[in-house]
Amino acid sequence: MRNMFFVIFLALFLPFNSFANSVFTCEGKRVSGNQKTLDIKEYKIIFPTIIVDYQQETLRYIYSEHNQKWDSTYRIIEQDRSAVLGFEKVQADQVMLLHLDLEELVFNVFYSGNFGNTLTFGKCYEN
Repeated sequence: MRNMFFVIFLALFLPFNSFANSVFTCEGKRVSGNQKTLDIKEYKIIFPTIIVDYQQETLRYIYSEHNQKWDSTYRIIEQDRSAVLGFEKVQADQVMLLHLDLEELVFNVFYSGNFGNTLTFGKCYEN
């Protein structure tokens, strides 16, 4: 009986372990906009991976396109059981944010800076 209680306790506790990493395979669409003309440009679908490292308090956002690998690390600034928010850069001339909704398994990546602006949004699948 004691062993059964222990197994049930582990089954309930481990999914909420705040030190476990979560890996998500995602599908996303990027768009950018010209502030002066208000024109919107759509890019092809990408397939990023998002790794949530609760112990290091980081989000990694990784994808490949045009034979180039993009690997960004965002510092977690806010989190709860339903969502995680991280930033890579927050300064006067550049902002990079990543928001991951853990319940709906959707994400948004926002960039605004010297090179324009980009919004990437999509859905994820937990591995």
